[in-house]
Amino acid sequence: MPPKVAILNYGVPSIAEASLRAYDGAMPGTRALNRRLATGLTLAVLLQTGCLFKVTWLPDGQHLAYWKSESVWLINLKGQKKKIYTVPELNNMVSLIAAPVQNRLALLGEVSGTSFMTILNDTGEVLWSSSLTGRNYDLLPLYWRPDGESVFAAKEDEGLMLVDLDTGTMRWIETGGHIARFSSTGTILSFHRMESGKASLEVFDQQGNLKKSYPWIIPDEIAEPDAQMLSEDGRRLWIEDGAAKGKTYLINRKGKVLHVGDHEIHGLGSNDWSMVTRNGGFKLINARQHTSVNLTPFYDRMLHHELTAHLADPAHANARFKSDDVVFFPVFSPDGKLFALYGNHGLYIAD
Repeated sequence: MPPKVAILNYGVPSIAEASLRAYDGAMPGTRALNRRLATGLTLAVLLQTGCLFKVTWLPDGQHLAYWKSESVWLINLKGQKKKIYTVPELNNMVSLIAAPVQNRLALLGEVSGTSFMTILNDTGEVLWSSSLTGRNYDLLPLYWRPDGESVFAAKEDEGLMLVDLDTGTMRWIETGGHIARFSSTGTILSFHRMESGKASLEVFDQQGNLKKSYPWIIPDEIAEPDAQMLSEDGRRLWIEDGAAKGKTYLINRKGKVLHVGDHEIHGLGSNDWSMVTRNGGFKLINARQHTSVNLTPFYDRMLHHELTAHLADPAHANARFKSDDVVFFPVFSPDGKLFALYGNHGLYIAD
């Protein structure tokens, strides 16, 4: 059976489902793409990593917010949508992240070469807005405090800018950490890897004051550790080995290997025991249950609709379809049962 995928159009004309074979050879490179889809084989093209979050689930799991055409939109699972906020001067390198509670949204982009962040609610009311110091900040779902009262934007290997919505203030915290996140109790966790090969977990309070530091042992078998994500209790770390491309580990503070796989981390999973990985195709792996789910059919399905929409759009009549422009980056719902995919021609919801 084909995977279940619902398509929520961004506002482009409705496109009838059509067989890819009808377009076979319609443009350079399409024939091979059609053949791979028809046989169900994994696509040869591996997609870019580090995709920015442009779609996010609201806490109720029934609505999503997304960034399109210089605006923030809300949409429900029936496809009913409305525009709630517009920022024409914000560049397209945008991240949009919903808080775990309170229907608050953090919007991060750049204005005139400087990072700019806005916090708004689901009606489009701006709760806080300011430029940040410098540029090249990241914004991930892990950067919201569980109660929705604080959020931070991070600069890799430097620190983070913490925004307190209760006081309306922001504060720079110099962590030097490679990755950071809020814990389940509201403290800030930062994984710090020193050049000597040693590592530590630093714990900051909700005001950004360093409270504790724990040593973290990296197994000798990981020659070039590249940390990816901390668990919400700060006891487990997803990590890749830069010296062994395509090797991923889940380790604890004592250096015990809880999971090892021949794949690369491609995105966040449905919980902190899981990750989306790629190795020719895409999988959702769960290190705790020792299970995996093949996600490649969802990518094939998404690619099918993106190609169909591309060919049906007069604006792209003479433009070559590039499969590597279709970024497969699942964003999971709060209960982990659904995930959203952000495409050029539609927002895809899959279970």
